[in-house]
Amino acid sequence: MFFTDFDHGMGHVCSMSLKRLIFFSLLTFSLSVLAIGQSNNLVISNFQWFQYYNQSRITDRWSLFVDGGFRWENGFEQRSQYIIRSAAGYSIRKNTRLSAGIAFLGGYSPEVWSRAELRPFQEFSTRHPVNSSKLTHRLRLEERFLHDVIEGNIQPYNTFLFRFRYLFMFNIPLVQNFRNSPETKLFLLAGNEILLHLGENEIYSVFDQNRILVGPGLQVSKKMKFTLLYNGMYGSKPLPYQYQYNNIVWVGIRHNMDWSHH
Repeated sequence: MFFTDFDHGMGHVCSMSLKRLIFFSLLTFSLSVLAIGQSNNLVISNFQWFQYYNQSRITDRWSLFVDGGFRWENGFEQRSQYIIRSAAGYSIRKNTRLSAGIAFLGGYSPEVWSRAELRPFQEFSTRHPVNSSKLTHRLRLEERFLHDVIEGNIQPYNTFLFRFRYLFMFNIPLVQNFRNSPETKLFLLAGNEILLHLGENEIYSVFDQNRILVGPGLQVSKKMKFTLLYNGMYGSKPLPYQYQYNNIVWVGIRHNMDWSHH
């Protein structure tokens, strides 16, 4: 009885906290839109992102995550960045998970590999129903080690930053149970992510990015999903009062595997 009451109380507290986070994220988005309209130091660019995600369930509690992607600018004319990331996750209860992992990123300027980043991270995520939809919350803390790359050689890191990320994402069913394929489903993703720098630094502002995310997804089987998102990303640059707005087309392939009963 005690644990039931405790879980109910914690659920109520978490629900209130998540509502505040959603409100804060929406407020930040509104301020970002206002800033876009007023900023004279705004650079607008177009990007194309491709990402593959793999989730492998090892036991009833443990899962492994691996993803990798490449990013281009201006209609695939210019290489921008690549990312490789892996993590281990532990489900503390159904639809609630703690994870930790590491990512490696490389950046180009413009066609020469010039930047590298090593990024350990820790994450909490939870998902719950909202009417017929599902709402996912993700909180992530990142430790960012930023390096210059000179003639193909990664230099010792010259900048270290903490970064906090909060994402909420709605998964809204559109078409389910196609006549010839019961596992095939069409859905809509809509959400927002806010990224903030934490701690003292001389270059980067506290506000890093705000991402508006919306687009369709197609589940072709329980193991495979495809997503096509628009990512409207407003962010600060590592220069005072310099901002950027990126129109991003984001293609994702999501592959789920279950090894828990092998």
